[in-house]
Amino acid sequence: MEYNYHIVQLTSRISLVGDLEHTSDGVAIKFPLEVTAKPVIDDDGKIIGEHMVLRPYLVMTDDREVVIDLFNIICMNRLSQRLHSSYEEMVENVYGKPTSFEGDFLKEEEPNSEPKELENLDKDELEYMQEQLDLLMSKDKILH
Repeated sequence: MEYNYHIVQLTSRISLVGDLEHTSDGVAIKFPLEVTAKPVIDDDGKIIGEHMVLRPYLVMTDDREVVIDLFNIICMNRLSQRLHSSYEEMVENVYGKPTSFEGDFLKEEEPNSEPKELENLDKDELEYMQEQLDLLMSKDKILH
């Protein structure tokens, strides 16, 4: 299945990434995520770069798409193919398992399986849990 993943820069200076579709009302972005920058700081406290981070855009709603008027869009660019799986993984974590995605990035859980104990997790699962913990503990985390 072909997806139309784009990064959309809005006049409000917000950047969204999602599956884009042109409509009569503007542009519909399915499963939108906001692209934000987190500064990378060296040992001396100087900013030496930025790390791009995705965070939920639609919060406190069950909606899975946002329609944006074309007057509110500065530019639209295709998301690099190498970033598709990262975007899809984040969508799964934020919005739950979307039914339209295909591929082995969706891990089916065995029915009636017991939760794994921490010591029984493999390396990838432990790294993923650490990443999620780091995101939760981030100082600049914004809650809506």
